[in-house]
Amino acid sequence: LDEIKKEIDAGWDLYAANINDEVIAAIFLKKDKSVLYSKTTSIKINYQGSGYSHKIKQFIEDSAKKLKAKEIINFCGIDNFRMYSLNESHGYQKTGRKLGGNGQVVEWKKTIK
Repeated sequence: LDEIKKEIDAGWDLYAANINDEVIAAIFLKKDKSVLYSKTTSIKINYQGSGYSHKIKQFIEDSAKKLKAKEIINFCGIDNFRMYSLNESHGYQKTGRKLGGNGQVVEWKKTIK
C-alpha cells in the first residue's frame, strides 16, 4: 500500500484490473506531453495465463488513443520475462534504457498510429 501511495504522489494515475469484485492487478498511467507512461503490477497467480495481461495491455493502448498520445513507454522489471514476451507480442521495442538504482527497470516503447 505504501508503494502505491508513492506512485500516486509521483503523479501516476491508478487503475484496478478487476474480475467481479476482486482486484487482480494494478495499472499505473501517467501522461506527459505526447507520451503515455505505463507500468503494472503482476497479475494474481491464479489468473495468470488466462489472457488478462493482453486485456490490460489493450486498455493501456486504448487509453493512449483516447488521450491522443503518440507513443507509449512501458516500464517493467529486468527479470519479468512474461512482460518481455507480452510487450513483444504487442509491438513494443526495448529502448535499451535501464532505470532504477541498479538498472532493474527496462524501458519499452510503442508508437501509436
